[in-house]
Amino acid sequence: MMETVSYQIQAIPEKRLFDITCTIPNPDPLGQKVLLPAWIPGSYLIRDFARYILTLQAYYLGRAITMQMLDKHTWLCEPTPGPLMIHYQVHAYDLTPRGAHVDSTHAFFNGSRLFLQVCGQENTAVELEIIPPAEDPKYHQWRVATSLESAGAKPFGFGLYKAQHYEDMIENTVEKG
Repeated sequence: MMETVSYQIQAIPEKRLFDITCTIPNPDPLGQKVLLPAWIPGSYLIRDFARYILTLQAYYLGRAITMQMLDKHTWLCEPTPGPLMIHYQVHAYDLTPRGAHVDSTHAFFNGSRLFLQVCGQENTAVELEIIPPAEDPKYHQWRVATSLESAGAKPFGFGLYKAQHYEDMIENTVEKG
């Protein structure tokens, strides 16, 4: 039985980046392949979103494991017998509807720009936890606008959202500010 693939995302306005964690409860026992799309739904030009990834590391039980780059946007994680966590940071300075942008006034992202696709689990249910920016008081009034379905988050609030599958998640933009 497939379990929910979960993502956590936090904007770091001072560094103009998003900090993201993807947790895969049942990775492929031969090694989990992940990719960042080079396209966006509705606009099928090659956009090479992976070039904005600043850091990328996989972990099993808190221990770093090997990730092999297969091409410019696909990686293969070392096989693990249990849950796999991938932590990465993405630079966000693209202020277009197809991009990701964060600064001290707001944060916006289109899911295909930021969320790794778990190959072979594209139809697995997805949870997305949107974490507020740092504890700086200037971010306390930020609200979240998205068409993702709440999985506990209050209206316009930070917290947990859900999608039926990966494509459903990346077709929903998020604006915070």
